[in-house]
Amino acid sequence: MQRRVLIGLFASTPFLTACTFGSSSDFDPVSVDQRAAEAAINEIRRQHGLQELHHDRVLQIAANNQARLMAEADTMSHSVSAGNDFGARIKRTGFSGPAAENLSAGRVSVSSALGGWMRSPGHRQNMLNPAFDAYGLAAARVGPERDSRYGIYWAMLLGGPRPQFVPRSV
Repeated sequence: MQRRVLIGLFASTPFLTACTFGSSSDFDPVSVDQRAAEAAINEIRRQHGLQELHHDRVLQIAANNQARLMAEADTMSHSVSAGNDFGARIKRTGFSGPAAENLSAGRVSVSSALGGWMRSPGHRQNMLNPAFDAYGLAAARVGPERDSRYGIYWAMLLGGPRPQFVPRSV
């Protein structure tokens, strides 16, 4: 028997969790209009006097992987499987700046996921963190042959500037 522990904020269904620091038939990728997502994310940040975020390829890959893992397992967690917590996953991507992860389940659109995160203190803090300048956003749906409590899982990774290598003069 497998035990699953869900961490985070459990206000109501659909639920969210925030964290800072299978086979292909088990899920269906969800197409996310990245231009519309970026416009919505940056409108939120502009309303709060913050710099805009840019879409980051590495954070996008990490978000895609997390959304897929959650849909395959049909569970929302920053640690879907052993040794796969947020810190380990972000480190494996090679991303080398400050980072955070927002997760959601059951939301049917980008705007509902973003709205849910903005109403949650931990998620809001991640989205409005002035140290961040990049994001990746993905969603995956549980495969149609499986019953699912939430059906769709969202992952948003946010990151700050990566350290620049500056050669030392000799």
